Amino acid sequence: MKILISLAGKVADYTVGAIGRQFGYIIFYKAHFKELSDRVTDLEGKRDETKHHVQNERRDLKKIEGRVLKWLDDADEAIGTASAKNLGFWFGIFTALLQRDNWRR
Repeated sequence: MKILISLAGKVADYTVGAIGRQFGYIIFYKAHFKELSDRVTDLEGKRDETKHHVQNERRDLKKIEGRVLKWLDDADEAIGTASAKNLGFWFGIFTALLQRDNWRR
């Protein structure tokens, strides 16, 4: 009996924790998107700054290291992914609202 109670307590802890985490995402989604937007803006600034330095180095006929070029590619990909996720999230909400409105009629 003691083992059963212990097992039920663990299952309840994991279940309540997972549900609470999901509600946390829903409740704080604006803060999460603001933080994502701020980080993307910072990354865009660093990317532009690095591109400027790379252009200056190329103008001086200096060699650009491969890891710098890879970082620039990775930064572009990360910015594109973050923008797509942000747009996808909002598109998903508007699509759901439109479907709900159509269902209501």
